[in-house]
Amino acid sequence: MVGAEPAVFALLEPVLKGFAENVFHVGGPGAGHTIKLLNNFIAQAVCTATAEAFAVGQRSGVDLNQLVQLISAGR
Repeated sequence: MVGAEPAVFALLEPVLKGFAENVFHVGGPGAGHTIKLLNNFIAQAVCTATAEAFAVGQRSGVDLNQLVQLISAGR
């Protein structure tokens, strides 16, 4: 996630692609930091929801290994 003016990003992109699998130009200077924080926010929300689901599952008496298998299989 890179925030930079288009001309600056064009110069940096080849270098970044040398060591990063995914390079996203997300806007002007500062936009990379903002997008990264939003991405972290979403990831944390997913982690919290997962922990809550396991807590409810445990309290309900379901086999949590079955829940893990279901989640591991995808949607």
